[in-house]
Amino acid sequence: MAAFFHQTGIATEAVEFVHYPDTGAQVAALLAHEIDFAMLNLPSAGSLFAANALTPLGVAGETRLTGLPEVATLKEQGIEMVNTTDRGVFVPLTTAPERLAILANAFEQALAQPALAHTIEHVHGSLIDYRPLSSYADYPQSTVRVVTVSVGKRRV
Repeated sequence: MAAFFHQTGIATEAVEFVHYPDTGAQVAALLAHEIDFAMLNLPSAGSLFAANALTPLGVAGETRLTGLPEVATLKEQGIEMVNTTDRGVFVPLTTAPERLAILANAFEQALAQPALAHTIEHVHGSLIDYRPLSSYADYPQSTVRVVTVSVGKRRV
């Protein structure tokens, strides 16, 4: 987050970092005007965006969300930051390759279903980025990029 504040000209000394146990608590705090901003996902805030109770300021992914096509990405707004959640299925190292193939095939078939794809993209605000076993094994490590920015003292 330090990079975000640095690029937007927001002094971290002007921000009080508040911990909440979950996204629902963050949404409640926003609606109660206890906090000024939070990073949310479409399932937790989409209906509030639609009702104009909250305003989406930017999409933190590489591309715009299908469920919020009018909201520009942070990169489109000149902020060089991507903050996404990538999920995968993890199994014990000793899992037999044939069992892995069964799981991978099931996920691939499920994600190919139009109704599920629509729900994932429009209701959950996620992008479908299925990767076969051969390419997913290296993916988590290849996407990690550490950015260090000197912005001074940070209160947490």
